[in-house]
Amino acid sequence: KPPLFNMNAMSALYHIAQNDSPLLQSSHWSEYFRNFVDSCLQKIPQDRPTSDVLLKHRFLLRERPQTVIMDLIQRTKDAVRELDNLQYRKMKKILFQEAQNGPNAEAPEEEEEVEQFLHRTGTINSMESSHSVPSMSISASSQSSSVNSLADASDDDDGAEIAMMQEGEHTVTSNSSVIHRLPV
Repeated sequence: KPPLFNMNAMSALYHIAQNDSPLLQSSHWSEYFRNFVDSCLQKIPQDRPTSDVLLKHRFLLRERPQTVIMDLIQRTKDAVRELDNLQYRKMKKILFQEAQNGPNAEAPEEEEEVEQFLHRTGTINSMESSHSVPSMSISASSQSSSVNSLADASDDDDGAEIAMMQEGEHTVTSNSSVIHRLPV
């Protein structure tokens, strides 16, 4: 959680103005990184380094493995894929329950499972706020982002596809893809 996270907004603003900037306490951070952040958080603007000085800081100039970017990209892809699969399974479960019990049946809320996933994968380690946690509502964007995981997640599907559409929309489904078209 970020510093002053549990504090009232006005109290946090007062503390920011009156107190010294927060320090990274954990030994998880390198000395170069802590020094870089401390220099960026200087209260008095004249004490803060310029961008030219920061670009020459040891934290930015130090030797790093060639695969850092590729590792981060792969880790992000894996986390997104797992989250998409989780959301797909939940959607499928809700649709199955609606098909069994009728459209008025209420499905239990399971946002805790998504939040546990996000903490486990480090998606919201340092900035835990309401806008960081994805909505569980089913929107066109979540449908389209889950298209790639549909084929992987259809493990125990007996061929009966359940399509979610608003009035006038059309969905074409095959074993490998879903195309969601809005009316013309």
